[in-house]
Amino acid sequence: MRIGLGIDTGGTYTDGVLYDFDQEKVLRREKRLTTPRDLSEGICALLDALDGEILRETRMVALSTTLATNACVEGRGGRAAMIMMGYRENLARQLAPEYGLDAATELFFMAGSHGQRGEVSAEPDMEALDAYLEGLDQRVEAVGVCEYWGVRNPEFEQRVKARVRERTHLPVAAAHELTSEINSMRRASTTLLNARLIFLIDDLLTAVRRALHDRGVDAPMMIVRGDGSLMTEDFARERPVETMLSGPAASVTGAMRLSGVRDMICADVGGTTTDLAVVRRGRTRLVDDGVNVGAWRTGTRAIGIRTAGLGGDTGVNWSSKTGLTLGESRAMPLCALASRYPGIKDELRAMRASERQTTYNRGVFFILNRRPPEHFDPTEGEKKIFSALENGPMSVENLSEALNTRPYFLDLGRLEKMGLILRCQLTPTDILHLRREYDAFDREGSRLGIELMAFQADRTAEDIEKTVMELAARRVFHLISRELLLRAAPKMPPQDAAEGFSFESASDEVEWNIHLKIPIVGIGAPAASLLKEAAERLHTRLILPEDYRVANAVGAITGSILCESRVEIKPKYDALGINGYTAHASDERFESEEMEECLTWARKKARELAISQAKRMGAGDVSVEMEDEEQTGYAAGENRESMLLERWVVARASGRVVIV
Repeated sequence: MRIGLGIDTGGTYTDGVLYDFDQEKVLRREKRLTTPRDLSEGICALLDALDGEILRETRMVALSTTLATNACVEGRGGRAAMIMMGYRENLARQLAPEYGLDAATELFFMAGSHGQRGEVSAEPDMEALDAYLEGLDQRVEAVGVCEYWGVRNPEFEQRVKARVRERTHLPVAAAHELTSEINSMRRASTTLLNARLIFLIDDLLTAVRRALHDRGVDAPMMIVRGDGSLMTEDFARERPVETMLSGPAASVTGAMRLSGVRDMICADVGGTTTDLAVVRRGRTRLVDDGVNVGAWRTGTRAIGIRTAGLGGDTGVNWSSKTGLTLGESRAMPLCALASRYPGIKDELRAMRASERQTTYNRGVFFILNRRPPEHFDPTEGEKKIFSALENGPMSVENLSEALNTRPYFLDLGRLEKMGLILRCQLTPTDILHLRREYDAFDREGSRLGIELMAFQADRTAEDIEKTVMELAARRVFHLISRELLLRAAPKMPPQDAAEGFSFESASDEVEWNIHLKIPIVGIGAPAASLLKEAAERLHTRLILPEDYRVANAVGAITGSILCESRVEIKPKYDALGINGYTAHASDERFESEEMEECLTWARKKARELAISQAKRMGAGDVSVEMEDEEQTGYAAGENRESMLLERWVVARASGRVVIV
């Protein structure tokens, strides 16, 4: 048998499958809690839960990881310097926070630039660069290089990268290697983020590699990119920024593989979020202008995902003012908390036995979730919170008492937003445990939590259970409906569609009735319960393929290599019209007076680059699809003649991973 191991580290759970490539089926599947403090801990727990004998037969490993996305949100990363050529320093520093560039340990601005056609405007000041590089390897761990018009001509980026590597021996990447984005600030943001992620991804992959080796697995390891394709472990260590959104991308691949459906709404209902992607003819749309996560605005390509803060672990809130509501953020389910800390069940019993009525939800606990980042400067109050939670979870009432305040005045917002502490309370996952639709954790914790909330709300536990699932299903319906509206009217601002339009609104003139022409394919453990009503209201089928609970891990191990190379051809105009053409590839440029000569060069170059990268990423038999695109406009004046603005040659290389 040819066995593959697929691992997906989600925001809440780490899923794993042992997959038989010959029979195309899952042999073993497991889920374990993700460990944000150290992702490798959760992965080790997962490996130990899988069948060790089959595990040792593994011939390929594929990993999708939240590390890059989490690092962006939490502000984590290594010390990195960013060398920026040809930028206006004052303007770049002013815009830096908007793009995440203020996270650089050092920003160094130097002379050296091209014009927008790739012609030399100013030679790089290598003497100034050499002076800057003195002692740099003592101050930072990695370097990024970006030139303002490097997307048109990468020669200065290549020259400076070589000098940095020669003088410092630090890991260094240039913008033209990472993105074809024309926005110079996005290119710089992508390059800096890649530098900051190098040591984080290196540590994770080294830890996973060690864990696999300790369990007798020495197979090659592939990593899922943000567009759903795979890359080798070595490639990922050089370009960790390409792992952005790798988890949602793996979910789409898994949904297609398990369902066999090529036209669908893929709905991945996880613990933290619900991610939607529209798949048509087996392909998903890529984001137009790069991935935005946290403070970072990058030029990294990834599949288009619509995300909402609803998952199996969304907190259920109750108060005397608002009644029963679903929150927007993740909480640890009481069943999971009780599995890790059984003593909280005694606290829940004591709360219920006291029959003390309050206007707030008593069944809420807090635990430490991860270490603060190096730059974090806690307030005195936050220091007290960390100290109080050092020995384990505390209820909202006990934490308030320890801080000499009342539950209403606990200031936990910043610590929760950064993921440093985690709220624990009743969630839809607890309801699934009570319904016996999911049994990973301690069901008694769920029962005690819902009974306490039922007492406070003066309702039955059955009524609470029914209402929670109705609220969750309604939110999923709205999420899918908004996505359909945005696709039908793409020029409508998202906030108008999301907030100014309600699919439940009704009047004497209008009654909304949506018929979805393609099915919903649900994946993730809570999908069956949360998607059923949404599919019915959208008058479409809900498909729950076999192994839908671990589809992300299946998507990781069954992915393929996909690479795209684009060469842009721009005409050169003078008063008499076009007098030549320039082709811009990621690593060089070419000029000719003849379009056909330029086009021939562009097609050859695009094909070579796509094949070369596909092979570097681990592809075997590589096939290439070629496509030409062009953009035209109209000249000013009375004649309004059509004129060529630019032309692209696109090569898409694909291939399967070679499994020995």
